[in-house]
Amino acid sequence: MWDEQYGRGRWSFLSGIEEMAHYAVIVGYATFLKPDSSVLDVGCGAGVLHERFSVVGYRRYTGVDISQVAVESLQDTAPPHASFHAFDAATFTPEGRYDVIVFNESITYFADPLAVFARYQQFLSPGGIVIVSCHVQSPRARAILRRLERENAVIDATDITQGRTSWRCVAFGDQAR
Repeated sequence: MWDEQYGRGRWSFLSGIEEMAHYAVIVGYATFLKPDSSVLDVGCGAGVLHERFSVVGYRRYTGVDISQVAVESLQDTAPPHASFHAFDAATFTPEGRYDVIVFNESITYFADPLAVFARYQQFLSPGGIVIVSCHVQSPRARAILRRLERENAVIDATDITQGRTSWRCVAFGDQAR
């Protein structure tokens, strides 16, 4: 399903201006809280968030997505300190630890999003942060975010509305407010 959707351009709208605001918050949290960081993008798709991080810089960037088509589109243009992998993110095992782990509109697609969130925390560097961004029009997304915020230390949260779409971006980590 994902390969077919990426192949026919179903997700190309994600690189448009109507998605800009929540990407800016994600990158803003990462660069403010963990400048020049190593970033793991869980559910990276065709690399739109990587494009935004490329502007501000990073030490190392790893993206994982279930779509082989989406990941293949990134292979020829990836800089040396970035890598992209076509795997089921629910079971993917990254190499090393990361300062920033991002679930950008991806956490809701997992059968057990809370378990996936908890699993990825083992790949977080000491003092690292996890950023979750979700469309809040989805009742499932709102419920997942409520649970994550109740059960994990929140550094900050931002609600964004751009056009007719709204997101909630939450930064989790040890330096909670």
